[in-house]
Amino acid sequence: MQRASLPERRATAWHELGEVYTREKEHDLAFEAHAEAGRERAKTPQAQRVARANWRAHADMVRALPDTLLGGKPSASSQRPRPAFLIGFPRSGTTMLEQVLAAHPEIVTTDERRFLFLIRDRYERRFPMGATLAEKLAAIDAPTRERLRADYFAAVAAALPAATRALVLVDKLPLNLVDLPWIRAIFPDARVLVALRDPRDACLSCCMQDFVLNEGMIELLTLEGAARFYADVMSIWLGLRDRIGLSWLEVRYEDTVQDLEAAARRVLAFLAVSWDERVL
Repeated sequence: MQRASLPERRATAWHELGEVYTREKEHDLAFEAHAEAGRERAKTPQAQRVARANWRAHADMVRALPDTLLGGKPSASSQRPRPAFLIGFPRSGTTMLEQVLAAHPEIVTTDERRFLFLIRDRYERRFPMGATLAEKLAAIDAPTRERLRADYFAAVAAALPAATRALVLVDKLPLNLVDLPWIRAIFPDARVLVALRDPRDACLSCCMQDFVLNEGMIELLTLEGAARFYADVMSIWLGLRDRIGLSWLEVRYEDTVQDLEAAARRVLAFLAVSWDERVL
């Protein structure tokens, strides 16, 4: 096993110290400890390898998509399991909502596996370097859509055999939010759950986590970076919300905490799944 670098070990130690301070209600010290962890994590080899510009370029292409690639009414499908996607900014309640849904006997959840990314990545390799997102989406005709769906469900079944017997599959990966156009192109019948939380709580909570770094998570090493990233990600949702031809429901973390049963009933009704007490 490769030995962790000194900045990695320091980052882990600072995060652990921050948790200790939090339990002791030493909030100023906790904040500074987590901030120091972020500064150390930024020095690690993993952080140096992350290509920040890739995410920005993708976000810009999503914003520039024409309505012709986004609109239309959701199509009905009798396919099982029915696809649903649980998205939102990290630390906005997606895990809590997933746990509620996973307790339902007719629902299977994915626990942040990158199924959509895998089939999207394989499809994108067909295109020459420099092809735009709009060009890739426009090339998804009906036969291509069916092939991509089949590949997706085959990957899910291989990893989660129980999904083949489920009524609804909930694919939970928060930052699939920026891939909503892909979801629209491949799964026009999908239902989308969007987790929302007070941005102050979401951003602060992100800075207190020791995430594995990638193009998104590297933005969460500082509170300022988390705030900018939140604004970027959620502006994509606000820009797509009334344009995307998908059935969607926003679910607020605060509402779920205040009245779990009411929130759960609302979500299950949206997913067209019968009520079951086990979700409580």
